[in-house]
Amino acid sequence: PLLSDLFVKVALPATVFLAFSTIELKQEYAWYPAVGFLVVLGFALVSYWITSFIKLNRTMRTVFLIVMPTLAPATVAYPFLMQLFGEQGLVTISLFNVGNILFLFSVDRMIAAKLSNHKIHLGNSLKQFFHEPVIWATVAGLGISYFHLQTPFMHDFFKILADASVFIIMMLLGMSFKWEPHLLKSILPLIMTKTGLGMVLGYAGSVLFGYTGMEQLSLSLFAIVPPSAVTYIFVAHEN
Repeated sequence: PLLSDLFVKVALPATVFLAFSTIELKQEYAWYPAVGFLVVLGFALVSYWITSFIKLNRTMRTVFLIVMPTLAPATVAYPFLMQLFGEQGLVTISLFNVGNILFLFSVDRMIAAKLSNHKIHLGNSLKQFFHEPVIWATVAGLGISYFHLQTPFMHDFFKILADASVFIIMMLLGMSFKWEPHLLKSILPLIMTKTGLGMVLGYAGSVLFGYTGMEQLSLSLFAIVPPSAVTYIFVAHEN
């Protein structure tokens, strides 16, 4: 619980805040969060459709439905696009990720609760959503960027916190993960399904919205990155 709290309440918000506070916002970026949300919504709808005709045991079905519609571009795609296209590449995928963050801490959390047979109260769900540090980190980061309030000290401080994300994730997995070779047979097809579906949704989204060049690459990378580590915590807490 301590490590998961550190990740969700400190390291992850710091990573999100750092990414959003360093980008330059423009009016043409306004639809990027909605596009990101539609991509992960597409993941959710297709994953439910897949489980209607593929037989999975309860545990694998629960994990599949919770993990499929989430993405973790901050740990994989951000550095790559930053190196390839500079800050402009970071801007596009960061704003696509706003939709992913909103989905993750609202719809995906309710999916996890429903699959564990917990009663879902809309009021409590909204309260949880607005109490999430990541949501406030997103708002604060975008506000800092919009009003140009960045300072070197702020950047360095939050970078120290953000750099702890990968270490905490690895610690969480190492403390709770027990490798069983026979599981690979069940997990590998799910990984391939998620990656393949991401390629399709990323390409379809770029065609639908007329994205080319960097925008198309950003959306494609956004759609194929691994699932968010927060889903591990959802599975552990709700199931």
